[in-house]
Amino acid sequence: MKYPTVNKAFLLSLTMVPLCAMSLSAKPHSPSKHSHAPARGPSIGAYVGIQAPKGSVEIRVGNFSFRYNNGTFYKHTKHGYVVTKAPRGAIIHTLPPGCSRVVVGGYVYYSSNNVYYRQAPNGYIVVEEPVLVSSGSTVVNTPVVVSEPVLSELSVWQGEQELLVRDGQFFKNTAEGLVWVEQPVGALTRSLPEDATSIWYRDIEYFDVDGILFRKTPNGYKVVDSPWEAAS
Repeated sequence: MKYPTVNKAFLLSLTMVPLCAMSLSAKPHSPSKHSHAPARGPSIGAYVGIQAPKGSVEIRVGNFSFRYNNGTFYKHTKHGYVVTKAPRGAIIHTLPPGCSRVVVGGYVYYSSNNVYYRQAPNGYIVVEEPVLVSSGSTVVNTPVVVSEPVLSELSVWQGEQELLVRDGQFFKNTAEGLVWVEQPVGALTRSLPEDATSIWYRDIEYFDVDGILFRKTPNGYKVVDSPWEAAS
């Protein structure tokens, strides 16, 4: 007995339904394209609880107190701790992970999550986004990532004044550009370039950087006069 063609097609479709259902149910779930995106910290204004965030340390800026951990700053409110904008003038001991080294206007900055840091005697200080002043108008400059370190550049601090060292000379940054200044004996820097030369004189170690002498102190490396020239 022959079945009409239409019945054969109908019967074939009935046998294929379970197979299709099994195939669809066995298809693996495709992961979202964002499933491997790096985790970001909480956004500014986010509430994080009534207790100080775990692992955070106290940071004081003037009369204000903050908590800090891995690049995120927190402030205490009547409702608890919330994430806040990085306060200008805050000093941290180590840079947060993933910082980029950038140079703007001849100065070295470190950038992370739109927060900029400069090296200071006791760590790294939060500063405003770097700008240059030219012809009386302020122009915001896009930082340029520097892949290689600038060996001839070093920052030292004389009190609150930051000075830039280039080729053995000291300069301060002004609206008109870099201005030369005399050697600031006693100025401090947190670290020295890797190519600094160790010199021993009368059982005291000095470090030479482009003709400038430093001595290691508990507060950092201090600019000093040449002891052998003074002795002569």
